[in-house]
Amino acid sequence: MADKSVNEPILNIPKENYSFIKKFIGCTNDEDFITLDTWVNNSQVGEGDLMLQMDIEGGEYLSLINASDKFLNCFRIIALEIHLLKYLWDKSYFEMVQSTLNKILKTHYLCAFAPK
Repeated sequence: MADKSVNEPILNIPKENYSFIKKFIGCTNDEDFITLDTWVNNSQVGEGDLMLQMDIEGGEYLSLINASDKFLNCFRIIALEIHLLKYLWDKSYFEMVQSTLNKILKTHYLCAFAPK
């Protein structure tokens, strides 16, 4: 897990069963943000058969565009909440969303879609 807005997650599972960093997921590595690739590489969770659940309020597009194919292939399942669909009528925004989804669809299949 990665979340700059909390000090640590409140979970009823042992800490050795999850990884947490107090940063937001983004497209750069700095004091507040970490890329998906760097986060997974630093968390030492191994490769393959992982699950990515992402709900980062619009930051998912650039984060996933920036992610390597090797990174995406580590995940058997990606549960992605995509945001700001009301801006799809804007050509630049549409192209960013389209690029993100096309990238994911190279390695994964869509099995459910429920726009808000």
